[in-house]
Amino acid sequence: MRPSAWSDVDASARPSRFVTGLDRLRNEPFFAEQKARLLAAMELRGGERVVDVGCGTGEDTAELARMGCRAVGIERSETMLVEARRRHPDLRVIAGDAHRLPFRDSTLDRVRADRVVQHLARGLDALRDWQRVLRPGGALVIFEPDLATARIEGVDREAAEAVVDWRAGTRPGGATVHALGDVLRGAGFGDVRTDGVLLELDDLGRADGIMGLEAWGEAAGAAGRLAPEAAARWADEARAAWADGQLRYSCSYLIGHARAG
Repeated sequence: MRPSAWSDVDASARPSRFVTGLDRLRNEPFFAEQKARLLAAMELRGGERVVDVGCGTGEDTAELARMGCRAVGIERSETMLVEARRRHPDLRVIAGDAHRLPFRDSTLDRVRADRVVQHLARGLDALRDWQRVLRPGGALVIFEPDLATARIEGVDREAAEAVVDWRAGTRPGGATVHALGDVLRGAGFGDVRTDGVLLELDDLGRADGIMGLEAWGEAAGAAGRLAPEAAARWADEARAAWADGQLRYSCSYLIGHARAG
């Protein structure tokens, strides 16, 4: 199954739309609250050397810098790199692969990743490398959706299950996220904690704006995961369910915290 376009932004026909997408997510109360939780989990005092893996447009990296951290953003998308450097010309943002960070062993105090692991086909390898660059006692904090827990209510049940299964399959690192605690321990981390938080949406405007729910049926049909007739009905059924107050999307997200040995 083809990965989500978020897994390779530059390969998209319109990569700039992902810049807009990140800005919309940042303004959503749920994600703003979780970013604050992620920041609190980092337990920063100022002066820490921090890398923000998959930094996107650089907003979170810039906030870390404003807090007095020696913050570096790592990003593989040229589209995102250009935008981050345009917005934050004084910020250190470099091209890099999440599987092999360009830092020496045991040189970082914190590693941060926000919705990155879900896109990594070799998530365990990446986590092992993040453990490598952290000094003993240094902390990793990550935030990820566990799409295996997603549910859509208010539309045809079989179609909803097929769409959810299709979407989960577009995340190469989905299995890594689902078993996050065990994977972190397997990567060599200790003091592992994973806290869950539930995203619930009953507004199609938010659900479609955040994730494109209205278009999922067509995409699942194109991937062969949903019958053509059901795929053609999906958008209308989702709109009707929303109008009747029956549409509901839910998914568990995980905040992971671990320390290097």
